[in-house]
Amino acid sequence: MTKAERIQNRIEWEHRVAAFNENGVSVPTFCKTHDFNVHQLRYWLKKFKKKPTLNSPSSKWMAVEVDSIDRSQSIVIKAGKVSVEVYPRFDPSHLADVIKVLNATC
Repeated sequence: MTKAERIQNRIEWEHRVAAFNENGVSVPTFCKTHDFNVHQLRYWLKKFKKKPTLNSPSSKWMAVEVDSIDRSQSIVIKAGKVSVEVYPRFDPSHLADVIKVLNATC
């Protein structure tokens, strides 16, 4: 299987898993209705549970508003390729939410 075929296969299974999650029926019932192999669906359910997909409902964007703040007093937090700049009077719960999202996607 070529890389393009593997990518296409993964995308197809992302759609199938999303359809299963929205359907609310059991794995065997869903597979019988859609002519899928039960073991394949369980494999992909497990695989996508470990790492959220791009279209996953658990991946959410948050609006961030920045006031005119003195940037000389900011703190930069770096984790791998991601950096977050924190300013005085920041909201700790908002920073915790940002960190949770980064942990889930990185």
